[in-house]
Amino acid sequence: MAFISVIIPLYNKENYIAQTIRSILDQDDKDYEIIIVDDCSTDKSFSIASSYQNEAIRLIRHTENKGLSAARNTGIRASGSAYVTFLDADDVWKPFFLSEIRSLIASFPEAGIYGTNYEEVYQNGLKLPIRKTTVALSGNQTGIIRDFYSANIQQPIYCYSSVAFKKIVFDVAGFFDETINFGEDIDFNIRANFSYTLAYSNRIGASYTVFSENQITTSSIANKTITDFDKYEHYKQTRPEVKKYLDFKRYTVAMQYKMAGEKEKYASMKSSISPGSLTFKQRILLQLPVFLTRMVKQFKQFLLRRGIKVTSYN
Repeated sequence: MAFISVIIPLYNKENYIAQTIRSILDQDDKDYEIIIVDDCSTDKSFSIASSYQNEAIRLIRHTENKGLSAARNTGIRASGSAYVTFLDADDVWKPFFLSEIRSLIASFPEAGIYGTNYEEVYQNGLKLPIRKTTVALSGNQTGIIRDFYSANIQQPIYCYSSVAFKKIVFDVAGFFDETINFGEDIDFNIRANFSYTLAYSNRIGASYTVFSENQITTSSIANKTITDFDKYEHYKQTRPEVKKYLDFKRYTVAMQYKMAGEKEKYASMKSSISPGSLTFKQRILLQLPVFLTRMVKQFKQFLLRRGIKVTSYN
């Protein structure tokens, strides 16, 4: 039995999947199985993935398009390892990623979630580290993140190409909610991190592609099903920090509703946010009219093209 199962949800990533698979095959730690779940790709993705003659690779093909969550769940159920990790089909790992995960597991066996830092890669070739102001780790330090929710009121400190789980986590916290087709990670993160501790390495272990083509979850929030944040309000009874995290996620969704012209959904989401949970910048941005919000976004994109990332986190 392999030490860890690597699950790749695949949908129309013909320009990326080869480098994604290669980044796994180039790992220092070779004790893995690769499970590629094709969600009815209409391009050459499945053909490219099938071309690899490697006994560590298994391909599963859905008979109908089911979405990202279903593809992940299919891979989890097919896994034969005690640990599960994911790699999006347009992301790549550093050669030491699996070794770093194994080291975290050895150092922090009490944890159930194991994540590393990551970098964002834009299609113009720009690479930016994520901004973390709430994690007291520097360099390549490792440690336990005692408060996942407070640490993630900003950019997520791990992405789903830089995290691994004990497989038992899915028995306790449940699988990915297949009814959600926008921000699928959020719902599972809330549940998993409520029940399990996160061990974290500040070393950048993955490159996360931003604005890639043909994503399983498209960029527009219109007509999408999101996380029902209200059903997790009771978590704050034992973890008060959950409230601020939920409101931050509500804020990000409300802003997307506003940009998409979903006025009623924007107003409803906005009304459920406690203003004290947001930064001053976020409170201002939430109130701005749409045309000014679009101007702010355009200016942020202008700066980003020049390597400057501006956020509302602080």
